[in-house]
Amino acid sequence: MSAAADYGVLLEEIKPQVPHADEQYRYLLERLSAFVLRENLSEAEEKVVELLTLLVREYERVRFEKIESAPGIDIVKYLMEHQGLKNKDLVPSVFETESVVSAILKGTRGLTLRHVKRLADRFKLSTDVFISEA
Repeated sequence: MSAAADYGVLLEEIKPQVPHADEQYRYLLERLSAFVLRENLSEAEEKVVELLTLLVREYERVRFEKIESAPGIDIVKYLMEHQGLKNKDLVPSVFETESVVSAILKGTRGLTLRHVKRLADRFKLSTDVFISEA
């Protein structure tokens, strides 16, 4: 089978579309992750990765442009509020203890690099979203 035919088969299987909702976005992320975790992708698979990456990046740009320049702590508060999360819900997956979460949300303590990486993983966002420019 030619690379073009393989690409067509992959497109038919994945049915990539411009995402307009978080559910569609998560679907694309899952499909993209499945490819990225593999080694030695075929030419057709590399083209699909490129397409999925463009779709995901554009969705993130549009969806998160309002919070792009917000301080990392404000973004954490926003995400927690909109997902109905309490401080304890981020322990121990992101923060060490509830008191650490509380101190960070009050602004008496800053986010560490470890926190930023864990937040990005937890909320499936880029680490850049949680890093505030001084």
